[in-house]
Amino acid sequence: MGGEFFTAYAHGKDPQSAFQSAVEEARYQCGHGGYTGTIAEKDGYTVRSRTPMSPKAAEEFAEQDGQDNEKWGPAYAVPVSKSRKTKEHTGSVSAKTKEEAMEKAKKKYPNALIHKVECEGKPHSLRIKSERGRTGRPKIKYALEGLDRDDAVHGNNRFDSFAEAKKAAKGVMFERIARRFYTEEWRLQKNWSRINVVPVIVFEGAGEGNGLTMHRVSVGINDKNAKWTVYYSKEKAGDEIDGWLFYGWASS
Repeated sequence: MGGEFFTAYAHGKDPQSAFQSAVEEARYQCGHGGYTGTIAEKDGYTVRSRTPMSPKAAEEFAEQDGQDNEKWGPAYAVPVSKSRKTKEHTGSVSAKTKEEAMEKAKKKYPNALIHKVECEGKPHSLRIKSERGRTGRPKIKYALEGLDRDDAVHGNNRFDSFAEAKKAAKGVMFERIARRFYTEEWRLQKNWSRINVVPVIVFEGAGEGNGLTMHRVSVGINDKNAKWTVYYSKEKAGDEIDGWLFYGWASS
């Protein structure tokens, strides 16, 4: 003779009436010959919890709690409520973005309904750094305009006087003539013979007191985790008993 694990649900608030209904149903389905492996082999029950559970929770509880049930002893029983009640909760997670906060909330509260997440601080704020210094003394110099990559100019194209710049321009023109006079490129080049001398302002002696004030501002983003409030709700079984779940081992 062996044994089989069983579960049997019967409607009703009174456990004794529910037990009798479950036994009668099992005997109707399996007969009165004995060794059915059902609740029909039980002559009584023991209440294992007085707290109503949802049908799913009751089945899970029975699966764990009923393993030590004696097949010749009474069945185990727990109350079942099919009604539901919802309770609101708040929690928190740390994240950089709203999407990340929602994903973390779902993992932290897996059996809850997440309504929304709200940031308590600023997940992205500007980081502004300001520096102040002196540019140095402004001075007018002269530069050549219209140079190409093949032109060789000394002094980084900055000359102290117009005469020096004009002389440098003539030198560049002579080099161009020597380089291009007998080539097709020279004949097709536009404005190859034009170089302009233009005034430019440069600043010398940076940091000296008689220069111009310079402000340098750098802007970045503070990409740090912020605290997010999570609003969620959980459903649980109601307080009213709708029936009883009986379980345990029975001879078969």
